Amino acid sequence: MNYNLKVLEKSDISSLTNLFNSLFLTKKKINFFLWQSYNYYLDDFIILGAFYKKNLIGSFGLQKKYDKKIKNAYMAHWPAVHTKYQSIGIFNRLVSHVLDIKEIDFIYNFFPIKTFDSIQKIMDLKSKIIDEFQIGIDFYDCYFSPINFKLSKNFNQIYTHNSIKKKNRSFYYNRAYRKWRYKEHPIYDYSIFRVSNNEFIIFKVFNDINTYIDIMEISVDLKKMKKNKNIIIAFLNFIKTKYNKSVINLWSIENIYFNEMLLSLGFKKINSKHVFGYRFFNDNKIKLEWIVQKNDSQKF
Repeated sequence: MNYNLKVLEKSDISSLTNLFNSLFLTKKKINFFLWQSYNYYLDDFIILGAFYKKNLIGSFGLQKKYDKKIKNAYMAHWPAVHTKYQSIGIFNRLVSHVLDIKEIDFIYNFFPIKTFDSIQKIMDLKSKIIDEFQIGIDFYDCYFSPINFKLSKNFNQIYTHNSIKKKNRSFYYNRAYRKWRYKEHPIYDYSIFRVSNNEFIIFKVFNDINTYIDIMEISVDLKKMKKNKNIIIAFLNFIKTKYNKSVINLWSIENIYFNEMLLSLGFKKINSKHVFGYRFFNDNKIKLEWIVQKNDSQKF
């Protein structure tokens, strides 16, 4: 089978949209893929496409992540092969070409568990289980919390607490990133449950058969676990009042005391539908625990 590889241009975005919409239950519009690529807050990204008879049948790319310690950190992105052309080596060839094009120190993504085995072999990835927690808010009994909070959409005002950044490894969620990620997202609407500028919860509402509350980011002072418990209680009370039948999902901070606190409030640890896949290049290593930002819940 003769097919050609080509770096996608902006004029190819409609073909990329059609490819992904043929594979997933949730159909997305062109503006979503433009947001991921040409409207990304950093200019450094690449999408390589496989074309057969002028039709896009596969894709794979990289999206730059700003990091203070890892110079060339990238998120593996846009992995897709049309169902008619799977299992004949197209994705393997796409990955090999992209990794040759870019200078890379670290690559990662949060891959669906169902497809991770094949991607892991092709990309030579290591894996890490994601700590995912869930609570059905209608089963939660409200507790008193003395915490005062405000709902906000001012993402320029907040910054991650130093106690988290010192103990956990994360990418640099700066103002430019949060503006792109939350303010400019073409599908979802995000809000901040703000206690202070560095104590907050970023969340969104996702309606499927049930109403889901995705907690995207949590920032707290890990040295003040009693206050953190009151912050979580205040958030649960707020959600119970406004979205009584909802289910809350989060990928938690890797902190044993924080996670024990979640369990004490009725959260259950569940089997995550995603796995953190990663690979270091050039002998780079990071020893700190990872703090991950939750993927948006959606239909696949």
